[in-house]
Amino acid sequence: MSELARRLHIIPLGSAQVSQQSFRQTERVWSVVQPARIFRAESVILMSSISPTPSTLGKGGSLRILVPLDGSELAAQALPAAETLCQQLSAELDLVTVLQPVMQPYVGGEPYIPGEVYTRYNAERTQEAEKYLAAAAKAARDRGIATNTYLERGNPASCVLGTARELGTSIIVMTTHGRTGLARFALGSVADRVVRGGVAPVMLIRSFPALTHGTDLSRALIPLDGSILAAAPVFALVPLLAGRVLRTVTLLRVADPGDGAAGRQLCENYLSAVRQRLTDLIEGQDCAISILVRSDRNPAASIVEAAGDGECDLVFMSTHGEAGIGRWTLGGVTDRVLRDGKTPLLLVHPEHK
Repeated sequence: MSELARRLHIIPLGSAQVSQQSFRQTERVWSVVQPARIFRAESVILMSSISPTPSTLGKGGSLRILVPLDGSELAAQALPAAETLCQQLSAELDLVTVLQPVMQPYVGGEPYIPGEVYTRYNAERTQEAEKYLAAAAKAARDRGIATNTYLERGNPASCVLGTARELGTSIIVMTTHGRTGLARFALGSVADRVVRGGVAPVMLIRSFPALTHGTDLSRALIPLDGSILAAAPVFALVPLLAGRVLRTVTLLRVADPGDGAAGRQLCENYLSAVRQRLTDLIEGQDCAISILVRSDRNPAASIVEAAGDGECDLVFMSTHGEAGIGRWTLGGVTDRVLRDGKTPLLLVHPEHK
């Protein structure tokens, strides 16, 4: 394997990461090939070893979109995108609010505030949360969306993950931060734990600019770094969303300028192989797939720039991936894209099936 191919994180045909069956099948087809075609064969093997499209039907045999709400306006900004997805996918909407336990302070071994006061306070919190959920659910039902509400108690992230797991959630939609109540829990930290939990793909909506109902999410940008992990969103989500939500998908690879024309060509070959595999998977679903190679030593900055050119409504990324000389982790790149970009980010944990 060439040094350039190694730097671009290409897995060779003889790699232990490739199954013997896949190797034998490809060996028969690609017995005598040119270097560029070898790269294409490697790419096809990589694509065949990625987790297949997950079972997306949740509890009740329906697609399910889950939105965690904490009562704040910021958290509620996830609702327009979630409702749009429900309408396009004929999915059910699940609204979840988590009440954290309130610790009763003690002074000198005695309750600082009488127990009945806390009991009344907790009852009022419950009533207020139920009223809030009912209002949000009614608004969604008025738009023709089948909506369910869940009021949980405990740790916010754990409860959201547990509910999503129990319901078989297809996508979790939430804002990157939001806070309310005495505990002022930050939904940003909850979002981080929910993403890392890997129960379902997570769409992170930025607090600014705010999305509105009917927001167009039809144009997706998917950055790839050549690794299996980075390609997880391609085969986990695009077949689900193509045609119904997505009309165009752009596969992006950021090449290192130091690799020159040869490195750029290898990137184009890789993306072409991914595009062909994806085109076969979504045949007949009315979604166009294109490829884009950019040269930049800063992958995150290049992704943000590509997403901000007016041709992208949604960025798909894996929570992990790696490539290049420094083996930059896509988790770090994802963090910077989330911080610096303005486009909603749909994150897929590579272990999500």
